Amino acid sequence: MYKLATDIVNSSWQRKWNGDNTGRVTYSFIPDVGTKVILPMREVGVSYCRILLHDTMLNDDSFRTGTSDTYMCECGQERETVKHVLL
Repeated sequence: MYKLATDIVNSSWQRKWNGDNTGRVTYSFIPDVGTKVILPMREVGVSYCRILLHDTMLNDDSFRTGTSDTYMCECGQERETVKHVLL
């Protein structure tokens, strides 16, 4: 009974997660409901959670929240986003 209830809840949650228009940054990293994320160190975990919450100290996020004057990277080529910095 427990497994059946869990499957129904996860299936319902996955449908909502797939069709919702909020949480898209998190969805791009974790598209499947019930995915367990195991991180090696606390610092990595904090950074990963900040990326998922779209709340890093990079200029793109800081400009959105009003703590930076510009969203551009110091290189002057692109917005300073997680993708830009990592790649």
